[in-house]
Amino acid sequence: MLGGRIADDAVSALAKLHPSLSARIVFTRAQAVSVGAIVIVTAVSFILWPTEALRTLAVLTTAGFLIGSAFRVLLAGLGRGEREADTSPAGNDPTLPPYTVLVPLYREANVVPALVCSLLQLDYPRDKLDIKLIVEADDDDTIAAAVNCADPSLFQLLRVPPGEPRTKPRACNYAFAFARGDFTVIYDAEDRPESDQLRKAVARFRSSARDVACLQARLNFYNADENWLTRLFALDYALWFDVLLPGLERLRVPMPLGGTSNHFRSFALRDVGAWDPFNVTEDADIGIRLAQMGLRVAMLDSTTFEEAPTSLGAWLKQRSRWLKGYMQTWLVHMRAPATLRRRTGWRGLISLQLFLGGSVISALLNPLLWLIFVLSILRGSSPDHFVMTVSAMGLVTGNAVLTWLAIIAPRRRGWQRLAPYGFIVAFYWALISLAAWRALWQLFRRPFYWEKTEHGLTRFEARPTRVLAPCLIVALFASTALSMSNEALAGAWTLKKHHWQSFNATTLSSSRTSFSSARHTTALTKFRKLLTQNTVEYGLSDNITLFATPAYVTASQSSSTDKVIRAAGNSIESGVRILLLSHIGKLSLQTSYKAAGPFDLSDSANRTAARQLELRLLYGSSYKLFGCDGFFDAQAAQRWINHGRPDESAIDLTAGLWFRPDTMIMTQSFNIISGGGARAPFNYYRSHKVALSLVEKLSQHWSLQIGGFLSPAGQNALAERGLSVVLWTQR
Repeated sequence: MLGGRIADDAVSALAKLHPSLSARIVFTRAQAVSVGAIVIVTAVSFILWPTEALRTLAVLTTAGFLIGSAFRVLLAGLGRGEREADTSPAGNDPTLPPYTVLVPLYREANVVPALVCSLLQLDYPRDKLDIKLIVEADDDDTIAAAVNCADPSLFQLLRVPPGEPRTKPRACNYAFAFARGDFTVIYDAEDRPESDQLRKAVARFRSSARDVACLQARLNFYNADENWLTRLFALDYALWFDVLLPGLERLRVPMPLGGTSNHFRSFALRDVGAWDPFNVTEDADIGIRLAQMGLRVAMLDSTTFEEAPTSLGAWLKQRSRWLKGYMQTWLVHMRAPATLRRRTGWRGLISLQLFLGGSVISALLNPLLWLIFVLSILRGSSPDHFVMTVSAMGLVTGNAVLTWLAIIAPRRRGWQRLAPYGFIVAFYWALISLAAWRALWQLFRRPFYWEKTEHGLTRFEARPTRVLAPCLIVALFASTALSMSNEALAGAWTLKKHHWQSFNATTLSSSRTSFSSARHTTALTKFRKLLTQNTVEYGLSDNITLFATPAYVTASQSSSTDKVIRAAGNSIESGVRILLLSHIGKLSLQTSYKAAGPFDLSDSANRTAARQLELRLLYGSSYKLFGCDGFFDAQAAQRWINHGRPDESAIDLTAGLWFRPDTMIMTQSFNIISGGGARAPFNYYRSHKVALSLVEKLSQHWSLQIGGFLSPAGQNALAERGLSVVLWTQR
């Protein structure tokens, strides 16, 4: 009789205690009407006003991408800050409280032995541990494995009576009714928590205010290096748990929990109604619900290692369930936006839209932006250039930010070996979009269906030795710090003897207007350019650096009649830079020769084959600003060009500031003024461009630069704007 009542409460307790916060009802009537109205209005708009509707959709989608990207950059800046490490109570501390460990299991017979070994390694008094292995009553294989492996004096085996929904939170609610601990943690079957995690949690709870009701340990994978998918998933986890969630904590806004290693004050967990059995990401939901109840979640400086899905099918099922749960969580907590704002403040309301809702919406709309962007490239034109430009801007900016975040995410763990995989994170993002659409379909068809993630499939052995030892981490940090100088890598500086470096740059630019001879902008042509360059420099001696720059460019230009002209060409430039003075800054002289192919667009004004001889004077100096290292570089050049083109004078200015040890902001100005001696059809022109970039050190030898540029002024030149990505290598 008692077991039946507990089983009923495991399903209905939250709905009775806080009915408005239960996901038992997927859509309220108001939400269903709102969704239906949005669908109808959108469909009618595309039928009656297709161009205007497409423009509006492009603008709204791009705005959402840009705002969401900016919010993640903000969280990254906050989350990457150092915080005092959590400490553990002494081993003989007699005041350690009872601690309940909940481990839900379903069809996990093959991992039970490893699980039991992992839990036995927890450094906590055995008489204070309350470990509960939670199994479904009809899961005979898992029950048999638990009976054979688990010592009943330490592990309590709880059989959950049959019932619906058959979900992890329902099983946890059932087991929590028998919990004896002052604190409660939930682990998954494949988890390998660090041995002192419970002690650290106790110490953190004791040093925190009483409104800190939950601690979220960091998560990552012990099989991160198994294949390309596990590496990308490890980058995803590193970004989420090591960067973004700490940022949310510092903002003091609602934090969606991870699916495991959530440490609760047991009384607070009971007060908020425990887990929602109808939400398939009960972790994310309870994090937001705690905030609604005036409680907080904090990060715990301890890691639990899990098993990452090794196949795309398993990953897709798991990610679809997560995204479906995010949709459920957003729908539940947005039933009463005014109440949410009153309980969590404007920051809480906005962060929920940007972080949780934005993750889902951007995943759903990402394929639309890709479709518009790819079709515009394949067709060479677009029905509406405004739509193409706006969509491309949102797509490129969003994916560039995502790439940058993925690259910096593993640094906290010293996992720089994974950073290069950040360059293909756009592909991973496309997979997330596929999972999002699958999740949306399931939200309407099978909202409470829990797709099981199979464990125990990795070929990597889960053992603590896969975690870097402290001495190795210190050695890695020391070697990186000693080798990464914040001196400028190029410009007036020369390389040391036998050292080399390369800059691999890709630039995408476009223009719909040009500057006339009267310096006014005119809508003349539609112009797009893709330029790739690879500069390689070698230190012949400490004062002499040789360099070569092969480049390839492809461009298209269409007139008012939409006739498209395409062209492609290549060029190579080589030369030498000689250091003249180094007592007060760096003064260098550089000369180079450039041979261009039949269609050279490496500069906006160059449209025919040419040979170019250049003489350049460079001056650079380092400085400190507010304690941060910086540099300034100024260059003046004269170019002599054949084939009737006018000669050119160039002035380039660059300033950089390392506002963080591994992150530099860089501003640049590029200015070209043509000289005399031109023959028709060439004439006088001026081109001015300004650029803003971020440079991030990825490892000892690699850096990434991402930036944008535009042409604010000019004369007889294109008004270009674009984005550039540069990968730096230094040896």
